[in-house]
Amino acid sequence: MDQPMSPEKFSDLIEAFSPEEQKEIRKYQHFPDQTRALMAYLAVKENLKENASLFNAEIAKDERGRPFIKNWHGNISLSHSGNVALSGAAYNRIGADVQKRTAVPEAVAELIFSGEEINLYRKLSADKKVHYLFVIWTLKEAYVKLQGTGFLEYDPASITFILNERFTEVIEIRGAANRALDFYLFEPVSGYQGAVCTEGVRSKKALQTSCSIME
Repeated sequence: MDQPMSPEKFSDLIEAFSPEEQKEIRKYQHFPDQTRALMAYLAVKENLKENASLFNAEIAKDERGRPFIKNWHGNISLSHSGNVALSGAAYNRIGADVQKRTAVPEAVAELIFSGEEINLYRKLSADKKVHYLFVIWTLKEAYVKLQGTGFLEYDPASITFILNERFTEVIEIRGAANRALDFYLFEPVSGYQGAVCTEGVRSKKALQTSCSIME
């Protein structure tokens, strides 16, 4: 069971951020959402700490609410689910997503899967269905984040991901406007699925990811 962050710990951790960053974190109406935002910001700071020039860099948001690092020409993407927050950073465009694996109705799959994906999904065993659903879900979330949109603006069923037999690697993406993309699938912590989509990054050394866990 997810354990909520105490108000005392939240108050201690948020002091590490600038007034502007604190304002963004506290902008959320409900405390659980504030803690998730705080975790996402912590994940970004973890990503940047090895770069001396960005040690005190501030996180801000553009006019569409997308996060960026002030005075840095790279890009970041944030995601949080349950007790986990994920940050991805790259010099090219990037989208990152993390989801806690849970049993979900097949109707959810029908909303985000293409025809080819839903046909494969229906042939899988119950446990493989959950794995496959969250792999595809996070891949599509990461993809639309890289595009600078969301599921409300981009039909996730319009693209199809072809994966290897273990659902750990993207072999092909069909229906995407941009084919020069790299995808990385991983399990940041047990019970969670993570995915990162980057544009034109052929080496994982050019990509940084960091995970923050609420304890």
